[in-house]
Amino acid sequence: MYYEVFSADETKSVSLYNKSEKSPLSLEKKFLIDFTLGEYKLFTQNGIDTSVVTAMLESNLNVEEELKNSSADANKEKERLIKLFKDARLDFDKEGNILKDRKIIGSFKRKTDDNGVNYLYEIYNIDQNLNHNIVGVWHSLKSNVGFNGKTYPTVNNQLLFINDKVYEIAGSNSSKNMQLSMDDLAIMITAYAFENGLIK
Repeated sequence: MYYEVFSADETKSVSLYNKSEKSPLSLEKKFLIDFTLGEYKLFTQNGIDTSVVTAMLESNLNVEEELKNSSADANKEKERLIKLFKDARLDFDKEGNILKDRKIIGSFKRKTDDNGVNYLYEIYNIDQNLNHNIVGVWHSLKSNVGFNGKTYPTVNNQLLFINDKVYEIAGSNSSKNMQLSMDDLAIMITAYAFENGLIK
């Protein structure tokens, strides 16, 4: 979430973040807390600090443009990964196995975290003894994630691999109630794993 700030005559404007540590549920409370405790402290004990408005407008920040560019980059990466998945002739069967040219090279699991709200995706390779070994995990949101001998304080829409690579993939790509072959998040995770040589 970002804020758009305009001068009184609307000749100048900026879009900026002004997050505080607290995140109340109501947007009105969030606005008040952000502009009382955030970087730009507009609301003070003595009322509104107009110098803060000047500081915001002179910052020339344009978070909105950054977000648009970031979204365009994310869409290009999604298209690239889906193409990689198809070009490599990867697929899923109904049991959650990952196939390459109809041969099982790994497996995939989609789960719900203990709280029943957040969810996770796990990807496994298959070794020469036909054991399934976890090579990556994606969490929509989880704190204190232990994976591959490391602890991650917060994992938010991130894919962790055993080669220590971390990728951000938005949860909006998930279609967790549909079959794997129609779930873009599962396809993107599998494409990344294949690209990293974690499944072959």
